[in-house]
Amino acid sequence: MSIFSSENQIARWKLIGVVAVFLCLGWWLNVAVIQPHFILKSRLRQALSVAVACRMYAEDHGGSYPGELPDLFPNYVSDERVLTFRSGDGQRILKCDYRGGGKRLTPDALLLRIEAEKSGGSEVIVQASLNGLIQKAPEE
Repeated sequence: MSIFSSENQIARWKLIGVVAVFLCLGWWLNVAVIQPHFILKSRLRQALSVAVACRMYAEDHGGSYPGELPDLFPNYVSDERVLTFRSGDGQRILKCDYRGGGKRLTPDALLLRIEAEKSGGSEVIVQASLNGLIQKAPEE
């Protein structure tokens, strides 16, 4: 039997097809599952660092949180970009609902809500107690 026989060519094409399917599945898993997960975790860490800065501000100001997030710069955050939440591709600024507004907050009060990138996606929530979570955004 020659290595150039039609049976060997068929086996090679089958192997190439199987490898191509696994490569496509790996790419899809990375794009559809893994990257969004890490982007959300990164956004949660960013929101928690902003919440810690808000808490430090409140401790220095008799328990009152900053009137707006830019008040944290430069004394509580060294880089103003930390106060802006961007989409995963960096092309869009996500809406940040900040509830501090110069008020005193109870620990269970909502401090920050970062909008989901797309309808039905996941949003980031941080409470004044520095509890943070990722939850499914309500449908609009």
